Amino acid sequence: MAQTQTEQNRKQPPSSSSSSSSTTQNGHQILNISSPPQQQQQSTQNPITVPSFDYQLINVNITSSSPPDSDENNHQQEQQQINHNHYNNNHHHLINHPNSMIDTNDDRSSDCSSSLGEHSIMITTPNKLTIIRANSAKNPTYSSGYRRSNLSSSSSGGGGGGGRTSRKSSTIMFQEPHIIKRPNSTIAQGFNPVIREKASSLTLPDLQLQFLRKGSSNPFITTTSNASDVKPSLLLSSTSNINNNHNLHKYHHHHHNNDWSTNQLSVYEYPNNNNNSNTNPLLANNIDGIGSCGSGGAGSNSGGGVGGGCGGGRLLNSALKTRGSTISLMTNHRSSYIGEEEHYHLQQHYFATTGRKDTIISIGKNFQIQFKSPSTHCLSWRYRTGLEKFLIFLLFASIIILLAYIYIPYLYGNSNEIQVCTSMECVKTSASLLSAMDLNADPCEDFFQFACGNWVKKHIIPEDRSSLSTFEVMADDLQIILKDLLEQLPNSADNSATLKAKRFYQSCMNIQKINQIGVQPILDALQEVGGWPVLDRNWNEKRLKKTTISMTLQTKSLLLASASGVISSSSSPSSSATSSSSSSSSSSSSSSSLLSTSTKMTTTNDQYMDLTLENLLGKLRGDYNQPIIVEQYVGPDDRNSSLNIIQFDQTSLGLPSREYFLKEQPNKEKDAYLELMIDIAELLGADRDYATEEMTKVLEFETQLANSSMPEADRHDTSAIYNKRTIKQLKQLVPEFDWMVYLKNFMPIDIDSNEEVVIYSLDYYQQMGKLLKRIMSEDRRIIINYAVWRLMKSILPFLDNEFGVKRAKFRKILFGISADRTRWSQCVELVNKKMGMAVGALFIRDNFDPKSKEIAIEMIHNIREAFNELLNFNNWMDNETRQVAKEKADAINERIGYPELLTNPIQLSKEYNFLEIHEDKFLQNILNVFRFEAYKNLMKLGMAVDKDSWTTDPAVVNAFYSPNKNDIVFPAGILQPLFYSHYFPKSLNYGGIGVVIGHEITHGFDDRGRQFDKNGNMKQWWNNRTIKRFRERAQCIIDQYSSYVLEDINANVNGRMTQGENIADNGGLKQAYRAFKKWEKRNGIEPLLPGLNLTHDQLFFLNYAQIWCGSMRPEDALNKIRSSVHSPGPIRVLGPLSNSYDFSNAYSCEIGNRMNPIKKCTVW
Repeated sequence: MAQTQTEQNRKQPPSSSSSSSSTTQNGHQILNISSPPQQQQQSTQNPITVPSFDYQLINVNITSSSPPDSDENNHQQEQQQINHNHYNNNHHHLINHPNSMIDTNDDRSSDCSSSLGEHSIMITTPNKLTIIRANSAKNPTYSSGYRRSNLSSSSSGGGGGGGRTSRKSSTIMFQEPHIIKRPNSTIAQGFNPVIREKASSLTLPDLQLQFLRKGSSNPFITTTSNASDVKPSLLLSSTSNINNNHNLHKYHHHHHNNDWSTNQLSVYEYPNNNNNSNTNPLLANNIDGIGSCGSGGAGSNSGGGVGGGCGGGRLLNSALKTRGSTISLMTNHRSSYIGEEEHYHLQQHYFATTGRKDTIISIGKNFQIQFKSPSTHCLSWRYRTGLEKFLIFLLFASIIILLAYIYIPYLYGNSNEIQVCTSMECVKTSASLLSAMDLNADPCEDFFQFACGNWVKKHIIPEDRSSLSTFEVMADDLQIILKDLLEQLPNSADNSATLKAKRFYQSCMNIQKINQIGVQPILDALQEVGGWPVLDRNWNEKRLKKTTISMTLQTKSLLLASASGVISSSSSPSSSATSSSSSSSSSSSSSSSLLSTSTKMTTTNDQYMDLTLENLLGKLRGDYNQPIIVEQYVGPDDRNSSLNIIQFDQTSLGLPSREYFLKEQPNKEKDAYLELMIDIAELLGADRDYATEEMTKVLEFETQLANSSMPEADRHDTSAIYNKRTIKQLKQLVPEFDWMVYLKNFMPIDIDSNEEVVIYSLDYYQQMGKLLKRIMSEDRRIIINYAVWRLMKSILPFLDNEFGVKRAKFRKILFGISADRTRWSQCVELVNKKMGMAVGALFIRDNFDPKSKEIAIEMIHNIREAFNELLNFNNWMDNETRQVAKEKADAINERIGYPELLTNPIQLSKEYNFLEIHEDKFLQNILNVFRFEAYKNLMKLGMAVDKDSWTTDPAVVNAFYSPNKNDIVFPAGILQPLFYSHYFPKSLNYGGIGVVIGHEITHGFDDRGRQFDKNGNMKQWWNNRTIKRFRERAQCIIDQYSSYVLEDINANVNGRMTQGENIADNGGLKQAYRAFKKWEKRNGIEPLLPGLNLTHDQLFFLNYAQIWCGSMRPEDALNKIRSSVHSPGPIRVLGPLSNSYDFSNAYSCEIGNRMNPIKKCTVW
């Protein structure tokens, strides 16, 4: 918002005033009020007069004020001199008053420059409204309240005492001196505010006071004092509807559905009534008991007065009592109304408190009022009673003793609260944190640079990587450990499963044998699927070999029984290294005998089937675990998560996402993909020109498939894309594809057309059916070439160097990678991915501390408790939904480290009974693994879902949430530094693994997880109003993240596609910090880390940021933008932290800094 300066000149009319003075007698403050003279005495300093309420004010230089003449004809001649500096916000004008421009008009300030009386503003309006505002120039955060009294020469009653505004900021007082505006009236006027004791009983987040001229269209005045700005402010608005004032919402932290019922202070003007000598034109107030009951108001001894109507009586020797009470929002009080003159309403939002009694001692004949009142003025101590002085002394002594008790041990004692940890682990931790930081960066402008600037400089992306991050560095460290474990010779601790993992690794590393065998296993596989047409111009194959899993029902039942553990395998796990060979042989023999049984039950001709599209795709799915064109799998039904069901989804593609295919030319990634197809076909014997012709058609076909698919960002609403149908109904919807023929190729049990299936992308399959029908009628070679190409692409990473060179050329363009990783790294990754439980059993033996599991469980419970507490503060969720949300959070199952299966060698070996692994046949092992994975998935059909089973391998650096199981999984691999160490202070653990825990818990309530109940079933357990409010807040996150730009590629983050992860990041950070602070409150502050000069609050956020340290090549950045549901690392730092008030407080970031924007987004 731009700031401007203007000057306004208005006429100032002549005026008359009453005279007033203040003296001290007998230890009491004296207020002198006398009848006004006929002519106004010239003042050395001019007041500011404001016609109507249409003015802007700042930089006011006022030293004294005289009330204007009461003649209404002079109202149009008023003027003022105003220097102001304001900025516009719609139709608001926020005006700042620099303290340095406000001079004194209070003679009591001469001996106490910090008193409020020294800095006051007096403004006289044409309606004779005088406003006093006071502020301390030396201490802008000073706070005080006021009382006031006015008296008419014709009255015998006094006004009520004002309330105090308790606030660590400037204090505002409004006063209305009595002025008679009708002819032949007696004019009496005067005021002198007596400054009360400093009000410190309540600290307010904001204070809003409003004056509104009732019954007119003139704008009202709002005076605002904001804790974030030590300079007092005046707000002018053009809205005149006091009870429906939407313009004020931005200046309040709390509002209730835009329908406010507020406290009101009414200020009145009354004509002189010669028939009633007791008519009292006194200003008094009573806001819900605040201030005073108007003692002797505008009435007789028995009549209630203007001051609130608390009885009549004469003012002499009576008391003005200010009752100790509090006003709050949502209460409403209006003072009595007497007379017909215009009046004003003062609204005060939030809270104010009063305490003491101000007692009038006497009234002199010249209307001299003597009263006793405490004061914050530096000379006011003399007016305190002995008891008051004693109590004040006792209070301050108690505070000093309490502070000494708290801080002396902190500063000088043996307490851990300020100690610095000097252990070796603490020194290492500090060095690690410090080495990544850029201390020259401003943490309030770019915290990623502050936390990770040096990390990025020191960690150059290797040629075999598209990116490098702390995640990947941790994964590399883990790989080194796994390499050592897999290379160890067989020993007595091994079992059948771990021995197979070691053999698989050895076969992968045996480059000599791989080159010796060559690609013959691949050519054999191509023959089984009917050949690859691109390799032969004359291809016209009509048959292909049946899938291995397509056996008799008897054999299938045998497989199912054995797989479920009902029948014990003939290969018992070995507990000795010397039996590894026999174990392998026995396992292979068992598997072979089962397969040969089915072979014997069929004739040679029965081993083949027609080469239809359905048979080919079924063969690829069943024997090679490649769901091509049709994405099929078995898994829990989202609406009945205890039952496994056949499911269909839109196909995966040969490039990372559909956007790569649909991008306008030039499209270098798509061109490189075509080049790779041609290169691989040529290496396997194809003519290059013919291959170019054929594979160009294949690429066009895949582009049409991509165009039929739904963008990932549109697939987050699971309930919207879920469709359950029978196979018969699916056949009616997509008649071009024979679903029963396809499924019977690989399903291990008999199914019929009444079998229910779930389809997640029905539109895709309807378009796919039409596309397949057209292409098959034109040239079936296109589709068969595509299907076999996708099989080849899945095998390509495991082929020899000649194929690796072609693949590297493609990956250079797609990801920016110019070299392959070392062979051992590729082999460790492959074995861990395909035999994760066996590798995990090796890992946890010596690399996982059981204590870590206990601590992680405790942290999960603490963070879940924090989540539930935050639900209580949630103001957009209805109570019923909030309660169900708590029940779901409490029902979340946590899985830490590894499953118990890994410590049971017999059960672990059964997991891999039907996987055949050879020491010297690497490519065959790959094909065997493909088939084994298909078996494991397909055999779930007809079985109940085992919700206690792990679906995550232990030796990975990641964490997971499963909506169908409502469980969170933290594998052993992620319980490592920087995420976790039992040597870390809790600030680092909660800022690391703690945020990850909160992230996964929040996934249960993000845009997808919220659709599942505590039992893992998809159902709507939110009402529509809560869903609407959730989406509004989620849209804030979407808009925020969509505004982030990756400068290297000049592309914006896809806020819609990444919203689930972004919501989880923000929620996880808030929950973990809250849990950490509760832990710290219970256990005390831990020793600080050496050499960092950072508090534990700051360390919490620093460690969170450093788990995302990293850099990307431009190609990888583009890939993440197009295909990843996660925001890039830098955005995962900047986004959540800029939404965090806790972060801004920890690093003292001012409002408006990049890391502390005014607008913040919050969902959970």
